[in-house]
Amino acid sequence: MKLPLFAAIAMLLSALRTEASPVGQTLPRMDREPAGTVGQSDSLKNPAAVDSVWLEATAKDALNFRVFGRYARDDARFEELKRRFEAADTTLLPSDLYTLYYGSAYRSDYTGGYDASIGRKEMEEDPQGGYDLCREKLQLYPTSLRLLASLYMLARTLGHDEEELDRIWWRYMAILQAISFTGDGSKEYPYVVIQVSDEYEVVYNLLDVKSVAGQELRWQEKVPFDVLQVVPETDAGFQGREVWFDIYYPLGTLMETMDGTKLKRIRNR
Repeated sequence: MKLPLFAAIAMLLSALRTEASPVGQTLPRMDREPAGTVGQSDSLKNPAAVDSVWLEATAKDALNFRVFGRYARDDARFEELKRRFEAADTTLLPSDLYTLYYGSAYRSDYTGGYDASIGRKEMEEDPQGGYDLCREKLQLYPTSLRLLASLYMLARTLGHDEEELDRIWWRYMAILQAISFTGDGSKEYPYVVIQVSDEYEVVYNLLDVKSVAGQELRWQEKVPFDVLQVVPETDAGFQGREVWFDIYYPLGTLMETMDGTKLKRIRNR
């Protein structure tokens, strides 16, 4: 791989994420837990107790993402998980959420999630059209934080009932928490994402940062990382200035699209 292509990829990634969410800090900071739901799947608190797939994926004291990919390629299983996820089924296991999110990167229809968003026009000028488009795109990207955030805001704008809002909120929080368990945003333990847009959801709504000041594509031992420079809120728990994301999945797909080059399979991917 020649350096000019790396530079082109970095520029394209930068253009794709120059704006944060079309509604800024996408989900409002709520001071309540939505009625009848929990912020994350109950089973995430102790996955090994009930989840055989999770045990398989962590058998060697590391998270083997290919296990989730293998289960995600079972179309019937994947579609059933999508149905339960859309219904905000709180009995979904950690491996179910990881199969939906990380496993989707191993499916033939995975495109890197670069079009998993809707424009400002749909958000502001045609909320019903934007809502319908969000639901349509969520069929391809069921765990996209950007789409779920937009769907929530549009449903609220359209005056949809609290039950639907709670279901969307639960889906958003379940995936946000699932991503949070892959690291802490440091260079040593970066978050793993399958869509570049998810980075902004993590920094704004998990780490509660004030703003994103910049971004940079970096490589460490042949692994691609997206590093966001952030300005933390003065009273937030996170006070770092950089947040690291492992972008092996979306960048690998982008590279393959641009010139047919695939990232070498590394780290049990």
